[in-house]
Amino acid sequence: MPAATTNAASGIDWWEVAKVAIQVIGYVVTWTFVIRGWKESRTQNADRDERKEIRDQINGVASALRNVEADIVSYLTSTEGALSASYWTVFFGVKQINASVVACAPFKTPEIQRTLIAYRQAVTDKAASGPTATLPTGDRLNAALRGVSSAGVGLVMALENRYREMYPFKVVEK
Repeated sequence: MPAATTNAASGIDWWEVAKVAIQVIGYVVTWTFVIRGWKESRTQNADRDERKEIRDQINGVASALRNVEADIVSYLTSTEGALSASYWTVFFGVKQINASVVACAPFKTPEIQRTLIAYRQAVTDKAASGPTATLPTGDRLNAALRGVSSAGVGLVMALENRYREMYPFKVVEK
């Protein structure tokens, strides 16, 4: 009877080596996809978080503008006359809005800076120039209130336009 030959005698079982190599390649490919997917997901999440922070900043400024408008209407139309506390409420509200806009780096554009200055002037120069200043009445009061409202809307629109410049709508074509 002839002697049986084994693969052990020839040294290396190439089929086993090929199977191991295929498994290693599979693991490498799988982990490559996992790592690339994780990086892409992380990048998209960071972009989404940035968009949300800027949107929250705009919403906060818009809310503060509404509060200042309500405060300026209350201050200018008070039946008790000019109250120093009401003036300072308006003044500090304008400072808060100014600080919120100035502190946000994406809002440092000439258009936003121009509308912010126009807003501050409409409130603190034209409508309420100081705690001891004479309050506008009649047509001057109406013009001052319209000016504050218009300047506030202009500021919000400038912020919204900047947001749209940074994050334009994506049109899906069919």
